[in-house]
Amino acid sequence: MKNREAIIDKIRKLLRLANSSNEHEAALAAARAQELLAKHNLDEAELTEREIPKEAGVASVDNVVKKPASWVYLLASAVAGAFDCKYFHSPYHGRVSFVGVDLDHEVASFTFGYLYRTINRLAAEFMGKSQQRRLTAKGKKKVRLSYCLGCTHIVSQKLREQHERTPITTTALVPIKEALIKQRMADFGIVETDLDEDNLSDRAYWAGRRDGAGIDHGRRAVRDKKAWPLRIEHRS
Repeated sequence: MKNREAIIDKIRKLLRLANSSNEHEAALAAARAQELLAKHNLDEAELTEREIPKEAGVASVDNVVKKPASWVYLLASAVAGAFDCKYFHSPYHGRVSFVGVDLDHEVASFTFGYLYRTINRLAAEFMGKSQQRRLTAKGKKKVRLSYCLGCTHIVSQKLREQHERTPITTTALVPIKEALIKQRMADFGIVETDLDEDNLSDRAYWAGRRDGAGIDHGRRAVRDKKAWPLRIEHRS
């Protein structure tokens, strides 16, 4: 327990103190968080008395948005993949949740929160420049989305590269974690969807899910306010 608290505190401090003046620095801080968690998981796996995980947990980031832009889904997908988690978005609550084992989902959630806030801040600074202020409302929306997608691309690339260098999960635990996560996702009534990379576009898929979540499913659904999402999940 003490070791668990120490690694969480260390990663939180890393992200809190990160000087993210651009997307590259933010990406490096997130990759460093992934590296620290990977080392922690490896050290734990080497302990002969380590217990096999019994269940997956959930950690959420509140105050995102009810209808996220495509870059938010792509960012959540990249973070979930880097920390061996699954994720889903709750349109009613405007919440992004990560499902993982041991510390994975907790670190994924506050890494996503850090990156989400940072990209929004950088985008606001970019849009405050004179050349953007002269754009029409439609033009500003397009330019801001393009900027955020560019930032997300850099972050996703860094996280993917770091995960290749330092996998979060040892080979023996991969099927155990996957089964536990799948069960926890099923507990929420969330059905996984696999994408065929040769035939489907990530961006178009998430845009469709985003727009589909906004469809009026009838007065009863609104009245019940049971808004666990239409499935949102990262591609493995």
